[in-house]
Amino acid sequence: MTSIGKIISSAFQVSQEVTNTLATLNFDFTLLKVEAPKEYASFGMALSSQRRTEAESGTSHQVARKLGGLFQDDLPDTPHLVSAYGKRASEIAESPQSNPKGTAADGPFADHVGADGTTIWAAATSGKNAIAVHLLACMLARIWNQEEAISVWSEFVKEHKRILSERLRKNESFHEATLYSTSIDVSRRQLAEWDSSARAWLRTADTAMQIRQKQLRLIIDNLGLIISHGGGLYQAVMTSWTTAMKAMNKLISGSPLVVKEGSILLALSAWHLYPDMSVKCTVSRFVEQKDPLVQPGGTLTVGLSMRSDMADDAVSWSLPLAHWRYYGTPVSRTATSGLSCSQVSFPEFMCAVLGSVVSTWNLPERHIEHTMSLFAELAILFSQVEWIETLGFASAYFQSVKGLEKENINRIFNYGRRRPEFLAPIDERPNPVFGLLDLNILLNSLRPKQSGEAIETKIRFLRQYASISPYNMKGALIRYFVPLWRLMGSDDSGPF
Repeated sequence: MTSIGKIISSAFQVSQEVTNTLATLNFDFTLLKVEAPKEYASFGMALSSQRRTEAESGTSHQVARKLGGLFQDDLPDTPHLVSAYGKRASEIAESPQSNPKGTAADGPFADHVGADGTTIWAAATSGKNAIAVHLLACMLARIWNQEEAISVWSEFVKEHKRILSERLRKNESFHEATLYSTSIDVSRRQLAEWDSSARAWLRTADTAMQIRQKQLRLIIDNLGLIISHGGGLYQAVMTSWTTAMKAMNKLISGSPLVVKEGSILLALSAWHLYPDMSVKCTVSRFVEQKDPLVQPGGTLTVGLSMRSDMADDAVSWSLPLAHWRYYGTPVSRTATSGLSCSQVSFPEFMCAVLGSVVSTWNLPERHIEHTMSLFAELAILFSQVEWIETLGFASAYFQSVKGLEKENINRIFNYGRRRPEFLAPIDERPNPVFGLLDLNILLNSLRPKQSGEAIETKIRFLRQYASISPYNMKGALIRYFVPLWRLMGSDDSGPF
């Protein structure tokens, strides 16, 4: 026992001496560059020269090396995930639509044109552990806003350095890079740049994989799963990160998996990998995504039994952010990755507005399409009223989309229907159908095709209304007022 203790003590002393020597020589391991995995080679070639240089020798590379070295002792081995992610990133970067090249016409901004994959290439040239750290950056960027994500990063890094220092004090095993990482600093500004690049990549990848991404969001956006790992921010983030990596590695290798909490679904949307999914709802549904990067058999099963009360959000995550502000106690924040935090086009946004407009009309589902036709007709009748015309354009867009896009628009429309207060407080909203259910208002809104036909136009409308009314109108009479001067001065004043 004494000999073993001496050996451990000697090893620790030697490591300290090595570290001190390196520090004396002003050695910085963050400047080292490793060969990127072969799956990432074409990705690096697709980047602009400015971004590639920054990723290989700039601040982004240094941050990748620091974070990769800091967490390397605590990360699972996920070769299938690392390989598949590199192939997907390269696929996106090689697309001219997703990653256009800068030309002379772009002037001094030529190197800034195209996809920002700086953190991916910085991670790929810093080791597989740094790639895992980039994956965490995508998860955090997907669900937290930038200020919140930086606070999470700051506390997460600080706490991990404390844990590593404690391990060193107890003479536990470690890598040299880990030992060095405990003495280096990652500034808040560097973490902000790391986060910004990950967010930029998410926007590019979301657009490139738009169809598959929408299919995935249609499945998971209304599940309302919660990421619930106790033990404070550090434990919650570390568990969610490693759990998602191990689960995705298993799925990609062809093993089936049942979702038990939200971190895996968050990873799916952030990493742009699409396993087949078995959805166990009221009516079971198997969604075949046919992603070639996922081996056959890699099926993810989700179901209603996991649903929480977060009706409009795919995943929600609550954390106490000690670094949210400089003074005071930790602030509890909750973030969601569902439709409420999604970016939508203007036509899609207007469909949400339409949903809010009709939210108090008590419409059955079978009448939605008829309601869209009503908006189109109102836009024609009241073309001089700009806001009605805008709703008419939105209804035309709603009716024009088909297939998967139709499912997505229905989801956005229903999101608005669940929010009647979106446009105005409930007590300040106009009457249903803008008051046109009031027969007096409706009749006064009718415009004859020719002057002098106002009475005839209204009578024709009332006759048509009587023919489709659910009430018995066979004995009904239509009464109307004709001025005496018209009766005396004209023979075509209309029926009496």
